[in-house]
Amino acid sequence: MVEESHKKDADYFEKYARIYLREKNYGKAAKSYESAGDYWEKKGEIRNAIKDYEDALRHALEREDQDRIKGKMEELHFERGKILSRLGQIKHDIENKKPRSRSHHNLLEDKLFIFISSITILSFALFFSLFSLTGNAIGMLTKNDFKWIGVCFFLCGLVFAFFYLKRRK
Repeated sequence: MVEESHKKDADYFEKYARIYLREKNYGKAAKSYESAGDYWEKKGEIRNAIKDYEDALRHALEREDQDRIKGKMEELHFERGKILSRLGQIKHDIENKKPRSRSHHNLLEDKLFIFISSITILSFALFFSLFSLTGNAIGMLTKNDFKWIGVCFFLCGLVFAFFYLKRRK
């Protein structure tokens, strides 16, 4: 293996692998390419890792080294297949996803309108059902009139609340 004190990145290992190849030291070249492949694998650069592992396999002399490098390549091909499969699934989902239509937006507006209307009408019902709350300052309405107005607002509020809950599903 190359000296540990230097910066260990893929370029470093690939550079020394080429030097070892010129010196016809194929075992060290294979180990340098393998180290470069390990570096690329850690960085998530599968394509570069496979390229360096292929170079390492081409120059590996011992059967044990060849088997180890083949195992790493098989794992990377498996990982690459999983990634490509997942990307294909995402692409399929995006292509088949229906864009939100204007009707979806209108549905949200309708729900919001019904919700606000029901709360407002129920608060008016509370206001008119309590005669003492207004202090008879609204007009010349009798206590009985206030009760009927409150009941009407309350029923309207219940109807709006019913529609809100029905559309919420």
